[in-house]
Amino acid sequence: MRALVVEDQETLAGYIAEGLRELAMSVDVAHDGDSAINKLGTG
Repeated sequence: MRALVVEDQETLAGYIAEGLRELAMSVDVAHDGDSAINKLGTG
């Protein structure tokens, strides 16, 4: 499964992504809405 974490606090985003990766998920991280939209369009 693939997930996109959108969180402006980089440390928190890292913790969330790390936890999801431990559950064998593929995770991308975006720190703002524009980056999230770009990642959704290219994934």
